[in-house]
Amino acid sequence: MRTHLLLTLLLSWNTLLLAQGPGAEPGPPPPPGQMDGRVKAMKAAFLTSRLELTPETAQQFWPIYNVMESEEMAIREKYKPAKELSLLTDEEAEQMIQNGFRMEEEMLALKKTYVAKFRSVLSVRQIAVLPRLEKEFNMQLVKRLQEKRGERPERPERPAQRNMRNR
Repeated sequence: MRTHLLLTLLLSWNTLLLAQGPGAEPGPPPPPGQMDGRVKAMKAAFLTSRLELTPETAQQFWPIYNVMESEEMAIREKYKPAKELSLLTDEEAEQMIQNGFRMEEEMLALKKTYVAKFRSVLSVRQIAVLPRLEKEFNMQLVKRLQEKRGERPERPERPAQRNMRNR
C-alpha cells in the first residue's frame, strides 16, 4: 500500500515536471498572493510523501490544511502595507511596526487553533515536523525557479567582508 502511494506520487511529480518542458508556453502569472495550481500540486505531493500520509489521513488532512493556508493568506493581506515602505512617514512606519506585531499575534493564534485541529488527524511528530517541511519545500521551489531561469542566488555582501577586501 505504501509503495503504491509512493509510486503514484512520483509519477504525478514527473508528469507535472514534464508538462513544463521546453516547448511549454508560460501562462500569465497567477494573481498575487495565490499559489499556481502546479505548485500547489507539487506541495501536496511533497508534504503527503514526507509526512507519510495514508490515503485516509490525507483525505482528512488536506481540507484542514487548505483552510489554514487561506486564513494565513487573509491575515497577511490584511496587514500588507498600503504604500511603498520608503514613502512612509515616521507615524506610518510606527503604525506598520504595530501592525506587524498584531499580525504575528493573529498568526500565532491561528497556528494554535490549527495544531488542535491537526491533532485529530496527525501524530504529534507529524505536526511538529510540518513547519520545517513547508520551509524545505519553499526552499526547493525557489532553487528550482532559479535553476529554470539560469540564475544564481545573489547573496548580499556583509560590510565586514567588503572592508576586508578593500584592505
